[in-house]
Amino acid sequence: MGDQGSVGFEGPRRVVREVAGRSGQAAKDHGRSHHRLLAHHAHEGRGHPNELLCALAALELAVTARELDGYILGADRGRSLGVVRFKRRHEGLRGREGILHSAIIEDVRHARSLLPYVAAAAVIAVGSVALVYATVDAGTPAPAGSGGPGAPQQLSSNGRLAYWRQSPAGGFILWASNLDGSEARPLTTLAPNTSRPFGTRWTGDGNAVAYVTDLGIGVIRLDGTRTDIPIPAQVRNAGFRVIDQRWSPSGARVAATIQRSTDGTTNVFLGSLDRRELVPAGDLGNAFAGDWLSEDEVLVDSSTGVLGALRQPGQPVRRLVERTAASPFFDGSRVHFLAGLVTMTGNASGLFVTNPTVWSVRPDGQDLRPEGRLEVIGTFRLDGVWPDGRYLMHSGVDQTQFLVGPRSTSLAPSSLLRRAVVSADRRFAIGFGGSRIVRIDLTRGLNPPESAFVVLLDGILSADAWVKRSANP
Repeated sequence: MGDQGSVGFEGPRRVVREVAGRSGQAAKDHGRSHHRLLAHHAHEGRGHPNELLCALAALELAVTARELDGYILGADRGRSLGVVRFKRRHEGLRGREGILHSAIIEDVRHARSLLPYVAAAAVIAVGSVALVYATVDAGTPAPAGSGGPGAPQQLSSNGRLAYWRQSPAGGFILWASNLDGSEARPLTTLAPNTSRPFGTRWTGDGNAVAYVTDLGIGVIRLDGTRTDIPIPAQVRNAGFRVIDQRWSPSGARVAATIQRSTDGTTNVFLGSLDRRELVPAGDLGNAFAGDWLSEDEVLVDSSTGVLGALRQPGQPVRRLVERTAASPFFDGSRVHFLAGLVTMTGNASGLFVTNPTVWSVRPDGQDLRPEGRLEVIGTFRLDGVWPDGRYLMHSGVDQTQFLVGPRSTSLAPSSLLRRAVVSADRRFAIGFGGSRIVRIDLTRGLNPPESAFVVLLDGILSADAWVKRSANP
């Protein structure tokens, strides 16, 4: 951590060698190849070039013209086309009209000369359909609802991923999948001339994905429909942009942190999908939005050391604790936070606390209690709790995440993971690092070995994980 602080490290010496060296490989999970819709490169997920011809091997063409006396031309497993006689009217024709077998067959041969052209037309038609599906696999999203009625409900109700990929044409494609990367589907595509999406967040109910634009926040539901919540023009013209967003449990309300790049000034704005506008919360100083305690209140902290909950714009903040505190994290039942000297680092990632101690309190401000000393020196920001009780933290301006506690360690020294989310069943975690999403197998131990870290997806942009909220995480 350099001069930012000192932390005693234990755990794996070399974690995620695979993560550090697989940028050009197709990622696998437990030896299974990715779903073909997860293919990053245009050649991934393609079938053998002869698959289409094999599919045509069973094609049969029938000619039912009465003048040809019921003969059928067929394809017999790719062999030469032949003539099959149906004994129906032939003898009568021969007797009345004097038409010999050889004459009938000769007529059929003239018609048979057209068959290569008919077969070629069929190949072209089927090949065109295959080309369309190949284009979809390469990065062009299928139309919304292409999975059939009720397709959005196929995703797991316990955990989901959202991430962006850039197509060869330069467009940005938003994907959604289960937490393990399965059932992936494209939700929308942004044109190549649009700004790069960032700050991606699932809404609280896990049914829509929100991201930051130059104008405000864009929200894409699982059916592909879009809603925009812009920053007021006068605020945007003053140089403010959204740097973070947090959604209420129902996914109806949003708290956005905006910042002015010239001097680092921040503020909190509140909005909703119904009103589709962002409204300033009030004069809170340099404030940041945190997790929502309920549908009505969102956590906020400020550079003055005030930690509290906000209900509506213009209303006063309800302080949770009287001491100087910041960097709250809500686990569904208690608010964990850092107590100590509050500082701003200027890296737009939130407030940090110098030489902190960890405390927790109920959402109503009752039952304040210490959670133990960290025995670390430096400035930290609290991000979450690891299953063994250690805390996920960032140190100073360092963009990588640490596990801080009695057995402090970097989360994954070789992977440079910036954030991690633990699954609802605590059997695995999802780590985000640069352009990669990493699956961490927690059944291998809470200090997992190198082999427990597997690249789930590579070549992605601005990803987020949603895990169903539980009162007892």
